[in-house]
Amino acid sequence: MSIPLVACRITLSLAGLLVPEHARREWKREWTSELWHKWRMATQPGERTTADAWRLYRSCLGSFADAWWHFTETDGAVAHLTEKVRSPAVCLASLVLLLTAWLCATGFLPTTRMVFRPLPYSRGDRIALVSRTGRMSGVRGGIPEELAHDWATSSRLVDELAICSLARKREITLNGRRLDALSITATPNLFGVLGLPLTPIPNNEERHSGVFLSHGFWEREFRSDSRIVGKRIKINGRSERIAGVLPKPFWLLSPVVDLYELNDAAVPAQGMLVVQCKEGVTAAGLESELQKTGEKNGYFFASTAPYAMFLRDAVFAPLWLFGAALFIGILLAALAHGSRLMRFNEAGEWFPRRSWRWWSFFLLKTSMALVIVLVVGLEVFVGMTRQTTSEALGGPALIWFYIVGCSGVLFASLEDQRSRCRVCQRLLAFPIRIGCPGCLLLDWSGTELLCPRGHGMLYVPHHVSCWEEEDRWILAEA
Repeated sequence: MSIPLVACRITLSLAGLLVPEHARREWKREWTSELWHKWRMATQPGERTTADAWRLYRSCLGSFADAWWHFTETDGAVAHLTEKVRSPAVCLASLVLLLTAWLCATGFLPTTRMVFRPLPYSRGDRIALVSRTGRMSGVRGGIPEELAHDWATSSRLVDELAICSLARKREITLNGRRLDALSITATPNLFGVLGLPLTPIPNNEERHSGVFLSHGFWEREFRSDSRIVGKRIKINGRSERIAGVLPKPFWLLSPVVDLYELNDAAVPAQGMLVVQCKEGVTAAGLESELQKTGEKNGYFFASTAPYAMFLRDAVFAPLWLFGAALFIGILLAALAHGSRLMRFNEAGEWFPRRSWRWWSFFLLKTSMALVIVLVVGLEVFVGMTRQTTSEALGGPALIWFYIVGCSGVLFASLEDQRSRCRVCQRLLAFPIRIGCPGCLLLDWSGTELLCPRGHGMLYVPHHVSCWEEEDRWILAEA
């Protein structure tokens, strides 16, 4: 067989997928015979084979139009496809496909896994972040260095204490290459407070001093080159030494931080405190003790107040935000649809009776959509932004995203459920307009929707009066 005909056979095989299965074999046979005849005529002596081959390909492309005609006209193929699309299985499969696509696009949800896994420190449940916040506003600030040292010396609640800055964008230079990186500056004992074991680089003046790269930044910008350790790097014009690469799951304040610069001289005069507490210590106890220490040393929290939170609680903050947003969404949905969902039915009972299949589909569909909202918020607003745990991991944008997302899912799920059959959960079809919209006092007017399987009818009035229901479902007799 000639090469042009092989390409035509491949084209026919693709187009044949649109043809109903019972007619596909005969359809392909007819098209193959026609193309074979044209090719034989084109290869006769004296003909221009190249030009005729292109004409053969153009003729072969017409098989798609012919296959589409068979798809739309033969034995109701479109109606059969529409019937499949109306089924509840397609709705659930679409949600699963959307969640799977997001999972693959993000690399199997790294930020979501970070939130749910244990903290990458040996004593993660005892690590707290301490800063100060305004009494009349939520603006956060650092703790003065002198006060931090006095507190570390006299505290009965704190075992160890380190000072660090908030995450800031820096310009770094390595071997003439300039990069923008998110950096945290801290005292050299930061990793010791966190309980992260690291092997110090030889000839360092202080243990664990220098610049440490996050594992993701090392892989992304330096292609996992181990020779980068020990080289000099410039941060905003200041030369520092790369002391090592942090373990893959390690992060602090935000998962997008690239550099951890351990240098006493570079730590700001007022920074955030990373403290390792004793067993049973509470955030309120830390705040109270810090305030008393400040008053004893002549520092009064006049316009600000100490603020402490444990790192585990800070990491779970996005989940609490999601729970609060879901609660708000449920309240809004109840206010908007309560008159329809919480009215007396003909038997005088609260909530219309539904089958277990109706409730199962509604809960499963809604839960899957809410999971998508949860993971999208975590990956986008926590894993891709500079918001830190000191500002509620994810920031204000995450709060509004969850409120809008949860409310939208609940409203859309209720409206979708309303437009489905109460028996088989297929989308209702065949809308029929009944009556005159302007004849409200004379007769009923609205739209009648039928179940494709004949289970019943839904009557939706054009105007809702005080004596009739907003919609009315009538079960067809068996």
